[in-house]
Amino acid sequence: MGITTMKTRIGLWGCGNRTQVLVKAALQQERIAVTRCFDLDGQRAAALARTLGAAAVDSAQALLEAPDVDALLISLFPGAHAAALLQALPSGKPIYIEKPVATSWEDYERLRAAAAHGADHVHVGLAHRYCQPFATITSLVKSGKIGRLIGVTVNWVSWLRPVESYPGGMDNWRFRPDTGGELVQHFCHAFDWLRDLGGDFTHVSALCNHLDRQGVPIENTWDILLRYRSGAQVNFHSSMNNPRNSELGWVEGTEGSLEWEWSAPSHIRFFPNTHVKQAGESIPVPGEEGSYTQGFDLFLERLAKGRPQDISLRDGLWASLIPLMARRAAQTGACLVMPDV
Repeated sequence: MGITTMKTRIGLWGCGNRTQVLVKAALQQERIAVTRCFDLDGQRAAALARTLGAAAVDSAQALLEAPDVDALLISLFPGAHAAALLQALPSGKPIYIEKPVATSWEDYERLRAAAAHGADHVHVGLAHRYCQPFATITSLVKSGKIGRLIGVTVNWVSWLRPVESYPGGMDNWRFRPDTGGELVQHFCHAFDWLRDLGGDFTHVSALCNHLDRQGVPIENTWDILLRYRSGAQVNFHSSMNNPRNSELGWVEGTEGSLEWEWSAPSHIRFFPNTHVKQAGESIPVPGEEGSYTQGFDLFLERLAKGRPQDISLRDGLWASLIPLMARRAAQTGACLVMPDV
């Protein structure tokens, strides 16, 4: 990936850890200059501004109107993303916004209406499609390695840390109802990858089990069935009360299957469709270095070249729509037809 010769002047809306991770490499490569910092915690914005040689501002509007800001990086707690994006869109400035863009139906509909007027300058920070082995699986499937895609099985399993182990305990943003829970604010990464892998979805059905964890809005298990427009289907299972911490599954096609796990270390194995039992062909999995910030790198690259962004607002809306529809399906017990975004 080439390094741009002109520094993009970035305004930060939100000055937390994720923001600092995203800008670190770009600053080291001298691709950007951070010029303005805004955070609801004014002291945090001022501290980061001093570190980066920027100026702290005391309102979002001041950030949006700053003449020395070419592009915006918005990274807040999930429930605040939609309102911030709606406020920022009229500025016309290119925007990199962290996921998810919407955690409620109201925010989804408001952003859907805004996106209809064009939002090619927005990149949503959904990272799974850049991470290995997911990018490798997508490349293999699209190259025809397993023939026509038939089905995908995803198991996202982990253990839920005790609430008191999080900074601030129950006041931590992860436990706010407007985060949408793990289904919306975390699993949206997987849903974006699945859609990038096989295309748009037409139907969803779901079941969930919510254990009482002191009012924490995090479901214990989800079983979600999705159907692609192509007719292939996805079985997505999650568990927050599991003895292991991993993502693993299978991708099945008419000419073979891929078994995969994203863990330490990650692996992919290819199995041809045969009645003879085989060990499977090991597929090399590249390292993860840079995958968590690749979206921001591509945002800067496409901005410099005047190209539409890689993960658009429409993509971000799909990644929110799927979990919102799954929750509705679990509540109603119905298989639901998914609307187009």
